[in-house]
Amino acid sequence: MERRSSFEDDQIPNQTFARRSANYQPSSWDYTSLHTLSNTLKEEVNDHVHDRLAEELMQEVRNQINDGIKLQQQLELIEAIDRLGLSSLFHEEIYRVLSVLSLNNCKEVILCGLRSTAICFQLLRRFGFQISEGIFDDFMDGDHNAFLPTLSDDVIGLLSLYNASYMAFPGENKMESARSFAVKHMNRENMQEILPGSIESAIGHALDLPLHRRMPWMEARMYIDMYELEDDMSPPLLHLAKIHFNKVQSIHQKELKHAGSWWRRLDLGKTINFSRDRLMECFFYVVGIVHHPDYGFCREKLTQVGMLIATIDDVYDVYGSLEELELFTQIIDRYMNGEGAWFLGL
Repeated sequence: MERRSSFEDDQIPNQTFARRSANYQPSSWDYTSLHTLSNTLKEEVNDHVHDRLAEELMQEVRNQINDGIKLQQQLELIEAIDRLGLSSLFHEEIYRVLSVLSLNNCKEVILCGLRSTAICFQLLRRFGFQISEGIFDDFMDGDHNAFLPTLSDDVIGLLSLYNASYMAFPGENKMESARSFAVKHMNRENMQEILPGSIESAIGHALDLPLHRRMPWMEARMYIDMYELEDDMSPPLLHLAKIHFNKVQSIHQKELKHAGSWWRRLDLGKTINFSRDRLMECFFYVVGIVHHPDYGFCREKLTQVGMLIATIDDVYDVYGSLEELELFTQIIDRYMNGEGAWFLGL
């Protein structure tokens, strides 16, 4: 039986309609040039060399985590691993340490001071462990209403407390007090006179946008430079972070090439020229949502969905007439109900 449209000819509007335009600018990216993207890991030989070196460095870092270093150093090392984008490489080691801390309610950590306690709270919440805001009670007055004034000069501790405060659940008043207390004392007028440049830079970085709200790989790239200046920096960890970042960058470049090829084949950027052509922006947004290196297929498909959504959005907001959009909506509804699956050969 011959397939036919569900709409009759007299349903299609034939009156003229003055098309609107949002005056979207063309994409500033040349999709042809996407195929020339490359980095130091382009050659297969280099891939093997870097993988072998990365394995050696990972073992050195594992030894650092497990070789009986002080609890404070262990927490700071795990925090650095996480901020450098390497937590997926040390999943077992991180969870083993945090599991022990969660079970004993971080009693040992509290004795190490405000910085270690704040890092512990942040990491436990970050990796899905249960921890109460009561962990900070020892750093507050008798009624647990305010933090002790003596902590105001512990700038590094305040910075960690500020970052930890954004891991709070709604209604946790102590963490709201923690954030206000940290911001107040990190913003003191004489703070620049007493702080080393690296600490001042770290505070400015945190206050500009909270760590919890930053894009993971952008933060990793920034933190590589910051971590390199720290006094207790781990050379194997820093070297591993640079290798891993370059590898992830290479993965994203390949994904972007695939997305660019798909968009060029679809040719919507030319045939529907009233719509936004923002492939790079969509891909960048998706990388912020799905940042694990192994989930490339998901990133590519979400980028495609994002571009199609943007196109359809512009059809509704900019281009179509009311009658056209009513028919278009009916088509979409019928497709979603399964009546139009044959159209795509499904």
